[in-house]
Amino acid sequence: MAGSNFENTSAEYRQHLPDLSIPRFTISKEQDPYEYSKAFQETQIPPWLYNLTEAWKVLYQEPFIGVTNDGNTPNPSYNFHHTDRSRQHHSELVQSTR
Repeated sequence: MAGSNFENTSAEYRQHLPDLSIPRFTISKEQDPYEYSKAFQETQIPPWLYNLTEAWKVLYQEPFIGVTNDGNTPNPSYNFHHTDRSRQHHSELVQSTR
């Protein structure tokens, strides 16, 4: 009886998962992150995900204040300011991973 309950629960859960045999997943499986990103920007498929990432771009301009669990933002304990050196170091780190 317990096995049947597990199978029913599992089937109910799996009906909400995307079909991994559709082209979106079979093609992306063969792409590296740069190829996937380029294709995603060009095709804007799936549109709901593309629109979500576009909405995030506006939020990137806002300063990061902190994480909250009660709606009150904490006082920042430090400020991180980009300098030419920190940008250069970041670029070097990114380049070293390619």
